[in-house]
Amino acid sequence: MNPKRKRRPWTAQDLEVLAREYPHRPTVEVAALLGRSTITCYAQAQLRGLHKTPEYLASPMSGRVNGKNRGTSGRFRQGQAPWNLGQRYKAGGRAVLTRFAKGQKPHNWVPIGSHRVNHEGYLDRKVREGNRGAMNWVAVHRLVWIEAHGPIPPKHALRFRPGRFSARLEDITPDALELITMRESMLRNSLHNLPPEITEVIHIRAGLVRRINHIERTRNEKQDQ
Repeated sequence: MNPKRKRRPWTAQDLEVLAREYPHRPTVEVAALLGRSTITCYAQAQLRGLHKTPEYLASPMSGRVNGKNRGTSGRFRQGQAPWNLGQRYKAGGRAVLTRFAKGQKPHNWVPIGSHRVNHEGYLDRKVREGNRGAMNWVAVHRLVWIEAHGPIPPKHALRFRPGRFSARLEDITPDALELITMRESMLRNSLHNLPPEITEVIHIRAGLVRRINHIERTRNEKQDQ
């Protein structure tokens, strides 16, 4: 079990300093005075109902101008029209040499019906055009199953039968596929069904991850103190 993160408690003296300084000074200065993070001071002030004084909010230290948020003078006012209203943007320089012309297709475009092998090793087929990226492609084994048996029902997984996985179009046939429930798929992929040597590697990796996480938490705690 991972050790709980140690928190530095607020002492009566810390709370006294917070109550005295927070309303009148920038929170980052109060945090430095207490040796704590700014977020921690904000949270503790909110918990105790502390607020900045009107005098502080009206001063330059608050980052406001004349009691209003910084940048007020540069904002658009309601109903104000931009200077370029109704004008069409024209890029200058060499942009005209590198932009796509009307009707031009990118270099990696392929027509509907084309095939590719995705990053998981499955054969995909392009079924539509548009700007939907990966959604323009569907795994061929899903298309083969749907054509032979109809839509895949909810909470079911389609997979290749043992020893029948292939990314070759001619090998992806209905008899190479099987439809199983999500529960059965989970049980098949259970750690207990894997060879002992693979199980050992998984346990070693998990131990390393836990150790790395523990070291990072310890380092972060030291930085917060």
